[in-house]
Amino acid sequence: VEKLCALTRARLRKPTPHAYWSFAQVPRAVSEYFSRELAEDIRRTCAAFRPEVVQFLSPHMAQYQRCVGGAPAVVTALELGFVAAARRIAASAGCARLRARCEWVRMLRYEAVAFRRARHVITMSEHEAGLAHIVAPRTPATAVPPGLDRAAFAPRERRPRPGSVLYLGLMEHYPNLDVLL
Repeated sequence: VEKLCALTRARLRKPTPHAYWSFAQVPRAVSEYFSRELAEDIRRTCAAFRPEVVQFLSPHMAQYQRCVGGAPAVVTALELGFVAAARRIAASAGCARLRARCEWVRMLRYEAVAFRRARHVITMSEHEAGLAHIVAPRTPATAVPPGLDRAAFAPRERRPRPGSVLYLGLMEHYPNLDVLL
């Protein structure tokens, strides 16, 4: 990447410790990606570099929009967090269901604000672009499906052992757990 870019920086994820509780205003997944050090680094970099546009490759990272010195922001939503949070409601019961519903409301509110502040939102499907447009009607949303060589990944004839599953994915990322379940 350094060969293609004027400036590159890498930061390890070291979230700011926080006391998270059920009545927090910010979704847990978003607060876990907040770092004062990163926010300051973004401010300094944007002040010196003055980018024409800033792309946030996740709504979680869009919380840093205020750090870019007024540069137009594009939010690329590899997934809509409020949609994933809604799935958690259906997969929960009792108090866990109530917590999931509260987290869905927080995520919906957060992403609506993040998308409204952005100049453009990119989603992975037309359906998600439509949902982004509903929560941020004045912000253009464009679907850019992931590129995939369908011939190279076409299903093959095989005989798997019944009941066997091999799944490689981060289980902290709810959509991965949802797919597995």
